[in-house]
Amino acid sequence: MKVKSLSLLIIVLSLISCEKVISPIGDGEIFITEVNFEKLRKKHLSNFDLVRKRGKWCGREYFLKNFNDSTSLYITIGIFSSYDKTSLTVDKYNGSIWIMPQEDTVGVFGIGEKCWWMPAPFSPDTVSYLFIRYNSFFIVNSHTYSSIQDLARAIDRDIINNAEYVELSNKTSVPIINSIKTSKQLVSEGDTVKISVQANDPNNETLEYITTGLMHFESDPENVFNLVILRDYIPEPFIGLHKYEFTVINESNEVSDEMEIKIEIQ
Repeated sequence: MKVKSLSLLIIVLSLISCEKVISPIGDGEIFITEVNFEKLRKKHLSNFDLVRKRGKWCGREYFLKNFNDSTSLYITIGIFSSYDKTSLTVDKYNGSIWIMPQEDTVGVFGIGEKCWWMPAPFSPDTVSYLFIRYNSFFIVNSHTYSSIQDLARAIDRDIINNAEYVELSNKTSVPIINSIKTSKQLVSEGDTVKISVQANDPNNETLEYITTGLMHFESDPENVFNLVILRDYIPEPFIGLHKYEFTVINESNEVSDEMEIKIEIQ
């Protein structure tokens, strides 16, 4: 009986090993090039409606709600140019929030190549799971949906198994920012600076332009931002150099490498 049990264990471990070694796209490094959120929603969250989505520097955030029981959750997806770039983005994200996420260093959750979790700072019922898989970064969080951990794990398994809503490749295809042009770089209080971002997408998808600390006027194209040189909008020290970072994200949730400009206030 013990021999049969040992044989069965060896077979199971062999199958698991094969799943890890055999890539659905052949030999070499694996990259994610698309996560189709609508297909993901239909598979795992068909009873939830998408309320809104918005691009952020770390990916695109989707807010969903089940109007039957008022449960809701957020899912953020960012696909980057490399695993290293993804790791740097996660480090920046973790350092930008009020409470530091705790890393699952021993793999208790079985989610991602790296995984972090945290309770929300103002609601003990809110739980977030953050994880990296290949060149992608996911954040799943909610204060009302009880299956957040299971959902994060299921998404990670889907990526490994090349689910229908995931596209894998042996090369990346993230958007590229070609240039950033400003109407002026040396400014004085009261000025308004127009900043235009020139970018392209290898897959010809629509791009969303993302930055912080700037305004977008409805009369301007989507790739044009305005910096109003007033003390209400500029952090201290007001006089001197100020740095602004830009990214773009396409419909597949691929995020460009950031590009920055510096504006000097005299």
